[in-house]
Amino acid sequence: MVKWFFWQLGLLDEALAYHSWVHNYENDVFKARKSYLDECLTDIKGGKPVIKFVRNPYRRSFSGYLELCGHNVAASGAHWTKNVRGLIIQSFCGSSIELEYAFSFNQFVNWLMMQPPNQINLHLRAQYSEFEQATNTRYIQIESERPLFGGLEAEFGLKDSSTATGLFDSGHHHAKVSIAPQPAYNFFDLAIPVRRTKQFKLVEPTLEEFEQSDAGRKLRQYFHRDFSAYGYDRTVTTLPAPVPSEGKF
Repeated sequence: MVKWFFWQLGLLDEALAYHSWVHNYENDVFKARKSYLDECLTDIKGGKPVIKFVRNPYRRSFSGYLELCGHNVAASGAHWTKNVRGLIIQSFCGSSIELEYAFSFNQFVNWLMMQPPNQINLHLRAQYSEFEQATNTRYIQIESERPLFGGLEAEFGLKDSSTATGLFDSGHHHAKVSIAPQPAYNFFDLAIPVRRTKQFKLVEPTLEEFEQSDAGRKLRQYFHRDFSAYGYDRTVTTLPAPVPSEGKF
């Protein structure tokens, strides 16, 4: 999404030349301009449309968990996952010295439920902002990003990105598989190791499996404004008893 934005502005090559992780240019250069916030406010007051890309809170939380279990934890250098993972490990073990201790998605959600919603890392906190009440914000669910980008390009006379190579590739994505017929929410109790082979398979839970899990119930409570404001409310017809979790490593 950020690559698409800079590509439309003709800044993608400059952003990638600054750093292969395009968000570095976004935060260090583009948004660091002294006039950035004033320009945004002027445009909003002038009637420019406000569009916000949002993601399903279930998928976003699970993706955040996978990022916390990724290779960046074991790699050298600073990364946001190291600090957050340390806090999670400390909450369970009383010490954050060993970052490679594994924890399950259920344990991650239990930790999340104890955090002030507006004080946790931006990658994990709620998407909804009070600012949106003051603007006529238009929401776009990122799960449908490709066709919707085409619609935005046609609507606002932007460049056609349908043949742009690599524009929608993202380092955020984790390759996952569906494991049937075993319900994925049983896997919410299994810890994912930081160091793993290329053959290691990450599970792709369905929305129904999120909804029918204890973790899903807690996420609906924690991110209730995201679910309601962005159109992610769904009706759950049956709720089987959750698989017991001992909450231990």
